[in-house]
Amino acid sequence: DGTSRRTTLYLPHRPQQGGTEGDTLTAEDADLVKRLAGLEAVCGPEALSEHLAAAGAIFTPHQPAEGWKETRYAAAAADKMVADDPWDATQSRQQRLIDHLKMQYPQLRIHDLSPILDELRAVKSPRQIELLRRAGSLAAQAVTEAMRSTRPGIFEYQLGALADYLYRLHGARGHGYRPIIASGANAWHGHYFRNDCRMKDGDIVLMDTAPDYHYYTSDIGRMWPVNGTYAPWQRELYGFIVEYHKVLLGRIRPGATADEIHDEAAAEMAKVLER
Repeated sequence: DGTSRRTTLYLPHRPQQGGTEGDTLTAEDADLVKRLAGLEAVCGPEALSEHLAAAGAIFTPHQPAEGWKETRYAAAAADKMVADDPWDATQSRQQRLIDHLKMQYPQLRIHDLSPILDELRAVKSPRQIELLRRAGSLAAQAVTEAMRSTRPGIFEYQLGALADYLYRLHGARGHGYRPIIASGANAWHGHYFRNDCRMKDGDIVLMDTAPDYHYYTSDIGRMWPVNGTYAPWQRELYGFIVEYHKVLLGRIRPGATADEIHDEAAAEMAKVLER
């Protein structure tokens, strides 16, 4: 409630038969939930209907929520594909909620919460920064161990299994997204996901991976030779990618858009191609 500055969480009631799975919290655990989350009130779903009927305005996200191994970008792209399909009348989950609220509570003024959430996410607490650094560190460890373990004859997915093991060993929930482990010509596919090819002597392998560490993830991509030794053309290619990476980092600054950074970096790298 923005006026009273009180936070209320609405939870389902505990089933009369069968109980709940594991440590699922319900409205009957109100005191525990308030203590753990620092909330002023915990109510059952029937209270939500009463509160909405008395409200004049609410905020709800208009953008899709990120799910496990799913970014906002991917979720929004999936919604757009459905919306652009003339034979698919399926509404997004958030639009169904908005329409339902308008029908049930016509007095409500419904505002978009997504920009406010995005603004809040832009500022990280020291604890959040610590988690982000830990997520990046685990990804770096996984890639380093994958480099040590790579040899001709093993499958791409075996490097993914190694990374998953390390992530879980150090407290993560496994991969933060479906890893890309692309050897040989597979590296030319932007988001190759099959990871089922046997790696060959003379190929290079691209690995893009990160853990889901306390709901934070990172994104580290590296390339290296399957046999452990760069051929001249591989070293030249990798050197170009490293230089491009450094140019991009050097162009990142407050106020710059992604398109501006890419355009500036492309112009600078064009000079490298002319050498």
